[in-house]
Amino acid sequence: MTEHQETTPNQDRTWSGFSERLNELKAYEQTVSLCERAIKINPDNHDYWYNLGTALSKLGRYEKAITSYYKVVEIKPDDHEAWYNLGVTLLDLGKHEKAIAAYDKSLAIRPDDHEAWYNLGVALFSVGRYEKAVTAYDKALAIKPDDHGSWYNKGNTLCKLDRQEEAIISFGRALTIKPDDHQAWYNRGVILSDLGRYKKAIISLDRALEIKPDKSEAWDIRNAALKSLNKYEKASISYNKVLELDQKSAHTLYSLACRYAVQNKIGQSLKNLSQAINCAPQYREAAEADPDFDRIRSDRRFQDLVSKI
Repeated sequence: MTEHQETTPNQDRTWSGFSERLNELKAYEQTVSLCERAIKINPDNHDYWYNLGTALSKLGRYEKAITSYYKVVEIKPDDHEAWYNLGVTLLDLGKHEKAIAAYDKSLAIRPDDHEAWYNLGVALFSVGRYEKAVTAYDKALAIKPDDHGSWYNKGNTLCKLDRQEEAIISFGRALTIKPDDHQAWYNRGVILSDLGRYKKAIISLDRALEIKPDKSEAWDIRNAALKSLNKYEKASISYNKVLELDQKSAHTLYSLACRYAVQNKIGQSLKNLSQAINCAPQYREAAEADPDFDRIRSDRRFQDLVSKI
């Protein structure tokens, strides 16, 4: 094949099919070489541009892939897969507004594509258009009700809109589909804790920790919930678990110091407070004003600790 040749429809189908097969075999460099040669002869063949875009995207050459996909939709504006892949590639590059425009084009052609609705939701969320993101996830779920990702992302988006009750339901639906999703259990627990439903929050956080026991932030929220229920002994045990995971967690050390102070365990409280201040000096000022230390405030050791320069 040379630049002076012209292709026949049969040749175009052959070369298009061959380049598509190369992509299936993950021979992306060969696809690029073949398609670039074919395009020099027949630049109006949208299949060449499409297969080239696919190969370039797989090779991480996203800018060139975008150029190829734009060429596809210039030749064939109703190619919904090209618009969809263009959206995916733009989203990978963080070009969210352009990705949204591409997904809109794709969905105008094929409105029953739940993956396009899902990705549109991701792009809309990324630019802070949360209401529209929820709508996109709802569209995806209307087509595929068992899509865990859409339920999970909808929950996160509802949180951004301060629609916590709906978010709890969304995370619950996500967990019905994928009960081992520790992040969904964690997010649900955080919301329940924020709403003051500490017992239910602890149940969710415990499920998260069963799946991922080294998730220190889950231990941290669990500790705060136990404190709110006045279960200080259990909170102390839980704080110690966080310290096992992160020996220099200033926040955890400080919280543990507060718990021991409330229980009038002066030595243990001062030990943890000293460690917290060593990790993060701002806790010295915090301790001076924190009412949790009222029971030990008159102790000279506490005074020396918080006034030390």
